[in-house]
Amino acid sequence: MPGKRAARPPRRQRGLKVGTAVVLGVLLTVVVVWFAFARLGGKSNDTADHPSNSATSAEQASRSPSPTATSKASAGSSATSPAFRTCAATVKRADMVVAAASQGVKDWNIHVQSRTDMLEGRMSVSTMDAMWKRTRLAGPADQKRFHAALDSYQPTSACTKLGNLPKVDKTSANHCATRYAAASEAVDAAKAAMADWKSHLDNMAAFAAGKMTPTEAQTRWVEAWRNAPPHIDDYERARRALDKAPACTLG
Repeated sequence: MPGKRAARPPRRQRGLKVGTAVVLGVLLTVVVVWFAFARLGGKSNDTADHPSNSATSAEQASRSPSPTATSKASAGSSATSPAFRTCAATVKRADMVVAAASQGVKDWNIHVQSRTDMLEGRMSVSTMDAMWKRTRLAGPADQKRFHAALDSYQPTSACTKLGNLPKVDKTSANHCATRYAAASEAVDAAKAAMADWKSHLDNMAAFAAGKMTPTEAQTRWVEAWRNAPPHIDDYERARRALDKAPACTLG
């Protein structure tokens, strides 16, 4: 009727409508949340079960050495092979032998040269005697030093076979072979010069002990004095050649 308020539904019906709306709203919210979660969960599981190609490639790359690293490893393995190590160690010991002979050959040269200088008027007899005494007293230490180094040295064929190694660095192989040849020659020259010096030291000791007559001692000394210079010169020449030879290194 115009002018009158519309009739309101009963309180119970209004409560049912409100309750129904709330329930529908909650159900709708649950569905939306579940659907969103399902999509996110599906993506996460898919990624975990099936990694992307880029991730797989990165992982494989991290596990596989690069070509450069492989080539370096190959070069390093040849440079540090038993033959290379043997050669380098032998060359080092040969260098030590030559160095250990240096002072002994020097003392022997002074001993010999003193007589030459005295005979040619460049040195007095008293000065010659002083030179002889000093070098004679130093002689045993010279021999001990030299033979200690010589005992640790053994020639090897390894240095001459480095070029046959697979993937060997040719420059390193040539350097080691060259230095070994120079060192071997210097060791031989050192042995000859130091043998002369030892022989004369033994003769002087025998004479001092009364085991040799003055005439015999003088005869042997003059013979040693004449034969000494070639061996001394050979040592000095070989030592200079060794100083100029390339180094033998593993790296």
